[in-house]
Amino acid sequence: MRLVLPIEPCAAARPRVTSKGVFYPPKYQAWLEAARLLARQAWHDELLGGPVRVAVSFQADRIVVEVGRSDCVRPKGVRGDVDNLCKAVLDCLSGVVFFDDRQVVELTARMETQ
Repeated sequence: MRLVLPIEPCAAARPRVTSKGVFYPPKYQAWLEAARLLARQAWHDELLGGPVRVAVSFQADRIVVEVGRSDCVRPKGVRGDVDNLCKAVLDCLSGVVFFDDRQVVELTARMETQ
């Protein structure tokens, strides 16, 4: 199964804790909403149950999610630590591809040039 999300990668932002609750910055919330919409449009199967394996490839203008192994190379134009980029993708896919990102038992990620 493969999903291609034609959106610039965005690292997950740290939540802001206030007396009124926990909030994410508006820029990250907007990215997350746009990425979830693209994921819903691309994913035509039911939600996956049980353990899930995810492989993510970050490119300057899109995110490719597939199963497999690869080498890591940082492309120009991708900002953020790979772990924060992965967190954003898993947040985006939760409730769209699988029920919850706690189901992910194996995660591989790479940054690549096109």
